[in-house]
Amino acid sequence: MKDVQELGTFSIVKKNQVTFHSYMSPENGQFVCSHIVETANRLVVVDTLLLRPHAQVLRRYVDGLNKPVDRVIITHFHPDHWLGSEFFKDVPIYAQKPTRDALEQYGDMFVKTKKELYGDLSASEKVVPTDIIEEGATTIDGLRYVFTDIKDAEAKLMLLIELPDVKTVIAQDLVYNHIYLFLGERTATGDYCINNWIGVLKSLLDKEYELVLPGHGEPSDSSVIAENIAYLEMGREFLESTKDEQELKQLFLKQYPDYRGPELLDITNFFLFHKNW
Repeated sequence: MKDVQELGTFSIVKKNQVTFHSYMSPENGQFVCSHIVETANRLVVVDTLLLRPHAQVLRRYVDGLNKPVDRVIITHFHPDHWLGSEFFKDVPIYAQKPTRDALEQYGDMFVKTKKELYGDLSASEKVVPTDIIEEGATTIDGLRYVFTDIKDAEAKLMLLIELPDVKTVIAQDLVYNHIYLFLGERTATGDYCINNWIGVLKSLLDKEYELVLPGHGEPSDSSVIAENIAYLEMGREFLESTKDEQELKQLFLKQYPDYRGPELLDITNFFLFHKNW
């Protein structure tokens, strides 16, 4: 079931006694996604989006489900996944400790930068997670969650959320669905993160999930993981063949003309060619 709104798209998928509500912001929000896991008595919200209007839509939708929010989980430090947290200050917000520490240290800088870019559409304050999430399995309202730290992929550190009893993975930015992937992260030694990212995706592909919830784009199944692997392998070839940022962008546009979010190619290029590592 899908409900298309002016401010984004909601998708709803039911699996056994669990309902997944996925909200994808529109293009000016970089098609970033937040996911709500609804069980019998509780809600878990994953990530809080980039822009204030979209985070407001998300919060109104959450409130409309008429169940308490057990927690919000922030999966990684990229600001398009946590700037909307100002609308969830009344509930526990969880993140990995390095993510929480980075947000505490650098969050004000990102708030200032995005405010200059988006004006009133962007948050005016950082919201630091209140709780630390650890690797391993836990049960929330009868549903088993498995949390895994993923290093040096789309981000330097990400949280993978698996729900094995309903054959679902909340992959967030490990997976994009027909949105141009952000390839700008590097390891501590300056190497591209693509090789490790491909390895992580191949391990996920082997698990044959029935529902894959991406960080950008609509919900899908394991086929989207295979598509991301192919994209990354092609992207690796592009990065090896050119050091010109405009040529690199054109290579992606030509190879993937039906993908959305070309702004993400520009953000990739900034980190590859202009950021002082």
